[in-house]
Amino acid sequence: MRITEDQIKAAHKSLKNENGGAWQDYFGLLFLEEFHKVPREQALHQVAFGGEDYGIDGYHFDKAKRHLYLFQFKWSGDHEQFKQGFRTLLEHGMGEVFGANSGGRSRNAMVNSLKNVLRDNRSRIDQVNFHFVFTGEPEKAENSSVLGALREDLENRKHMLDEWWGKEMSMVIEYRSLSGKRSHFVVDKTHEYPLKLSGSLEKDGPDGQQMLIGMGRLYDIYGMFRQMGSRFFERNIRHSLPEDGSVNRVLQKAFRDIGIDKRLDPAMFAFNHNGVTFSAQKVDEDGNGYRITEPRLLNGAQTITTMARFIERNKGRDDIETIKDRLKRIEVICKVITHADDPFITTVTINNNRQNPVDSWNLRANDQIQLELSDHFRGKLGIYYERQQRAFEGLTEEERDEQGITDDKAIQMLKLAQTFLASEGELVVMRSMRKAFEEDKQYEAIFHNRRLEIDPRYVVLCYKVQFRLPLLTRSILERGENKYSFVGRGRHLLWALMCQAILNDKDLHKMAERYGQDLAISANYMQYISGLATGACRALLSELVEQEANAIAVKNNEFNFLRSKQSFDYCMEVAAKKYGWEKRKLAGNWSA
Repeated sequence: MRITEDQIKAAHKSLKNENGGAWQDYFGLLFLEEFHKVPREQALHQVAFGGEDYGIDGYHFDKAKRHLYLFQFKWSGDHEQFKQGFRTLLEHGMGEVFGANSGGRSRNAMVNSLKNVLRDNRSRIDQVNFHFVFTGEPEKAENSSVLGALREDLENRKHMLDEWWGKEMSMVIEYRSLSGKRSHFVVDKTHEYPLKLSGSLEKDGPDGQQMLIGMGRLYDIYGMFRQMGSRFFERNIRHSLPEDGSVNRVLQKAFRDIGIDKRLDPAMFAFNHNGVTFSAQKVDEDGNGYRITEPRLLNGAQTITTMARFIERNKGRDDIETIKDRLKRIEVICKVITHADDPFITTVTINNNRQNPVDSWNLRANDQIQLELSDHFRGKLGIYYERQQRAFEGLTEEERDEQGITDDKAIQMLKLAQTFLASEGELVVMRSMRKAFEEDKQYEAIFHNRRLEIDPRYVVLCYKVQFRLPLLTRSILERGENKYSFVGRGRHLLWALMCQAILNDKDLHKMAERYGQDLAISANYMQYISGLATGACRALLSELVEQEANAIAVKNNEFNFLRSKQSFDYCMEVAAKKYGWEKRKLAGNWSA
């Protein structure tokens, strides 16, 4: 396919007076002409040239194939350009075109044209194709954590197509490059399941959310997992817990006591269990209870996976059907959340995962910024960002290759947060990381979008320091064990000063090239950071403890001053005078 920038700009120049829009908008026009052979006069009505944005840049109805195509066009090789358009499609476009009020008139001329075509050809369409067209590599788009989450959200809305057409529709999502390369996903099934809930009641949320509560069979939930697989857990906070961990051992024993040894009445399980929570696209009543569409388990994954392992291990027993019959009598409290956006679901997930000991940072695994950081490190350095507990160890070599992971180590969320805090001298916050992740204000101060603007190699340079703090402390002690005996009590301060020493290095770019591309801690990297530790950082710490109040504190074996933001600020004031240092953050787009 041959479409050039000059051709796009030429089309814009000749047509802009009548149609308006930016020159990039005319990429879609040429694409429809070139690939779908749509005459220009017709194609002009099938492409958006400005106006209200619904995340749909163009459309085409292929009568012969009975396919509807909905497009996003980006004249760019950067797959990340699709992120905002994808969100707009989910938040506005799907509802505008296929929602309950889709019959109304839109504020976008192209969308009105699309609605007319849909209305006139409803019975002639069997498949809806969402094509994201650009000049880059579809494989990179496929491997993006953010686009992956957005794609799953779009797949979850397939039920809107089914309802609009009144039948099971086929959905295809495709990333398509002008080079001819494609990466596509076929969604033929809307996941919909019956769920009987006894004693059910409903509760409305503050902004239109709804919650359905009742007693449901655990075996029915296990059945959903068997059909949906890991997709059922995609909103869960953890990749897994150790199979031989205490939580799973207790659950295994309970299932054995109920199913095999018959020592425990199935009715007791509900009294000992905190229950499970779902999100769902919708819940409908039917004659036998409820039907839930596209459920996702927010908590209770360990219970379901442990039941699955228990049944798998015992499937060869002669009495397996009797065992299953007893397991089918287990009920648990079920909460089903609908009409809720992602931030609300995240809050529910955090507050429902208290049954098992959960570190507060694991509760943030699916936040948007964590997905963005995953793309950031993988796309620019080939380093895996482990936002979900134990996820990296579960990847096969093939999966690492497919995702473009070249490093054999992963950046971990907690350690990355500590790196950001260390670089800013937030020593007090570093002492209470659980609180930092639990309180939104502190968490947002650590993880914000400006972190994505910094060269990730600078982050890696500072991140790796923490693994060699004992050796750096020892190298300072070797310069005077009595004089620097306090250093071991101020490792976080040393780390903070090391970060500033690195970020203020006149050869930072060169060091980033050498040592910031991976997580390896080479002898040359050690030599580099040891020089910074025993040089400028040692001198700054010496000046700090020579202050009268601090000298007295050291004599009295009191070292709290080494853990304060004030001490970091004092050291940086000295560093500004002696070395010309500036306070530099691992954020923003400044460069060495």
